[in-house]
Amino acid sequence: MLKCYDTFTGCYVEVKVSEVLEQEIKRSYWRDEQRERIYYKRCIEFSEKIKKDCSFENEVLDNLIKEAEYSILHQAIKLLSEREKHVIQMVYFENMTLKSTAEVIGISSSYMTRYLRKILRNIQEKYLELSR
Repeated sequence: MLKCYDTFTGCYVEVKVSEVLEQEIKRSYWRDEQRERIYYKRCIEFSEKIKKDCSFENEVLDNLIKEAEYSILHQAIKLLSEREKHVIQMVYFENMTLKSTAEVIGISSSYMTRYLRKILRNIQEKYLELSR
């Protein structure tokens, strides 16, 4: 016996079929189920690949944007005076304290904080001008 959908009545009915036909129908159901599983597996793999590709493209784009920003920042720093560049180098690249940096360039440590703030503001203004 095989359960089939009767489109005329809109119900499932049991139909007596030969054993060979019943086995063949069950095999075709099984093949259809396998195809569906494979199809959904491939869809998932494909969507994962798309996500990876998009994240790679986004990563490349982010890196390009960062490079452009670094280039503009580099140009802004180039416009500073030699003394200001020296302060930036000591504080941010040589990891010197503000007190030791102030001693090297010959100013008080209290003025050093204001001077560094002035330099950073100057860099920010130049960066904004160059990025327009």
